[in-house]
Amino acid sequence: MAELDILDTQGGIMIDTSQKGGIMIDTSQKEGLMVTIKECASGTVGGIVQVLVGQPLNTVKVVSNLS
Repeated sequence: MAELDILDTQGGIMIDTSQKGGIMIDTSQKEGLMVTIKECASGTVGGIVQVLVGQPLNTVKVVSNLS
C-alpha cells in the first residue's frame, strides 16, 4: 500500500486509492467479529440450558407451595 487517503482506526477500514481504490478490512476487525459470534452462541446455549434446568425446578416449587 503506497498511499492511504483515509485510515479509520476505530472501525478498521482502510481506503487505498493507489491500487484501484479498493476497501480493505483490517484482520483485527474479523477476529473481533469471530469473538462476538462465539460469545453470542455461548450466551444463547447458556440461556437455553438455564431454562431447561430451571423450569422443572420452578414447577416443583410452585406445586409444593400450592399443597
